[in-house]
Amino acid sequence: MKKSSLILLLFILLALFALFVLSPSRVSAQNFLVSGNVGIKDVNITENTTFIGTSSDKNGNFQLKVFSEDATLRFTCVGYADTIISLNSNDFHNREASIIFKMRQISYDLPSAEISASKYFYRSKFGVSIVDISFIDDKTLILENKKSKSELKVIDNEGNNVANIKFDSLYNEIFVDFFNNYILVGEHYCQQIQFDDDYSIGKVANFSRKDFEEKLRVGVRKFNDCFVFKDKPLIVNNIYARRDHNKSIGYFYINPNDSVVERHQIHRFIDEEGYKAAAALYAEIISLYHAFTDENDDLIKLGLWDGNLMRILPEPECSFAVEAPCGWRTRCFVYINQYIKLDAKPLNISVFDKDNILYFVYLDEMKLLSFDDNFNLLSEKDIELGVNAKYFTNTIIEDCATADIYGVFVKDGISFLASLDLETAKFEHLTKVSNFIYPNVLKINNNIAYCAYFNAEKQYSFIQRTTIK
Repeated sequence: MKKSSLILLLFILLALFALFVLSPSRVSAQNFLVSGNVGIKDVNITENTTFIGTSSDKNGNFQLKVFSEDATLRFTCVGYADTIISLNSNDFHNREASIIFKMRQISYDLPSAEISASKYFYRSKFGVSIVDISFIDDKTLILENKKSKSELKVIDNEGNNVANIKFDSLYNEIFVDFFNNYILVGEHYCQQIQFDDDYSIGKVANFSRKDFEEKLRVGVRKFNDCFVFKDKPLIVNNIYARRDHNKSIGYFYINPNDSVVERHQIHRFIDEEGYKAAAALYAEIISLYHAFTDENDDLIKLGLWDGNLMRILPEPECSFAVEAPCGWRTRCFVYINQYIKLDAKPLNISVFDKDNILYFVYLDEMKLLSFDDNFNLLSEKDIELGVNAKYFTNTIIEDCATADIYGVFVKDGISFLASLDLETAKFEHLTKVSNFIYPNVLKINNNIAYCAYFNAEKQYSFIQRTTIK
């Protein structure tokens, strides 16, 4: 083909393309405007043939330009039924059409929730991880960590920083005792802090983690002018034999108005099956040790044993990282290993009070116990999880403001909350917390769930709030 013919063909193709693009139908294609309101935010609106779309704003309003008066729009949103609306020339006036309706919510096994208007309530700086959240009055406390240092911030309801203080030590928890003392808990040391009228933060005292566990962690709450405690918790992940094999825990109260301060038993919880299994293993270990140890070397009979199971293991050099010797030594080693693993899991009990009633949620046995203001047992009920039982994480969270109780359910990495009905002992009204998976921190205050996440890709933490009632 000659060069002149190629140029002519190219000119014709360009002319045809221009006629197509600039044709009246194409020029006016974007001049049809559809607007309206769908009642909720974040609804995806898409035109079926062109796939051009938009989404509704926080008030449910939207606008979308379409190519033709004959347009079919699809409205979709998680937790709501898909809606399809077809338009024609009769629906348009001066090239504009209006659509107003409310998206219809549907019930899944795990329904959606209304997310707060702002995507993030709070976002940290680069390289900072949010490790805990707590609340004081109408403010939110945020404990952040960066390398070997911690920082505590006070945030108002708009997400603005009110006060903060930096610490040279690393802390991982904000603990509030029943005197409303605020304590930052670290791996080895704790720091008590206080707040002034302007919410500036001051340091009060330092003490060891051991003192905290022995003296403060045992305090449960104040109820009816009395102080409720639990038995001194025993350190679990170690190699010592323990009283009751850590398969029971008791609660008692102290009335400071009594002339003589004394402990009054409330209730003792016992994991019968776990206790029997641990006791059987322990008995087998002791029996093997006595059977194959010379009486002159028997530490237990000589009264020299301190409870360290590794001391009665026949081969001192044995550890759980190396292969145990054969025969009865192997059996003894295996039993000790099983005992330690079985013993390392404490009972899962949560204590709270509401409307002058003290409640114990015993999740190992799925029991809900209630006591009146004189600590008399009112009822003991079996907790029902409902149809979503397989998603339950064996975790209870208390609303810091309302004292409502929620269980945590997780499906496909997404967290949901269900409220515990104290009358029926049933978990009800499952609510989706957010669209992000596995929050680092989950707290509830005044019917709002606070979830903290760490964006590993962009190296920052953020908090999202969700209304759950």
